[in-house]
Amino acid sequence: MAAGRSRADGLLLDLDGVLVGSLGSQLPGALTALSQTDVPVAVVTSFRHASALARLRHAGLPTPRVVVGADDVLHGKPDPEPYRRGAELLGVTADACVGVDDSPAGIAAVLASGATAIAVTTNHAADRFPYVAAVLTSLSDLRITPGAVAWG
Repeated sequence: MAAGRSRADGLLLDLDGVLVGSLGSQLPGALTALSQTDVPVAVVTSFRHASALARLRHAGLPTPRVVVGADDVLHGKPDPEPYRRGAELLGVTADACVGVDDSPAGIAAVLASGATAIAVTTNHAADRFPYVAAVLTSLSDLRITPGAVAWG
């Protein structure tokens, strides 16, 4: 993986496969990403809002101020609306954010929103994500600093 860095006024994270694993446990780097205070975080998920909150609690993860569930938008992924809504609720534009997802539909939504896209290979091989800034094995590969996200 090549090293990289992106300005980030917001970090938009998918829930399943990025923060929480298939058995409901937190994935590597999830606690750090949600607990840091250098870049505001929104969880953007295809789960319903209440289910997303329950999954975060079950995994022992903190709930960020912004959670966008499938029932909070009219159009789900791969439409960019969920990621744009997450950025809007953070008070920033999507093109000033980094979005992390583990599915081709999610990455399509991140890219269409204008955010910098980073894929996590929890459920799909790296070759399924040809247009992203980076492909990571987990959020542990991210370095979050004030106003920026770096990898590699």
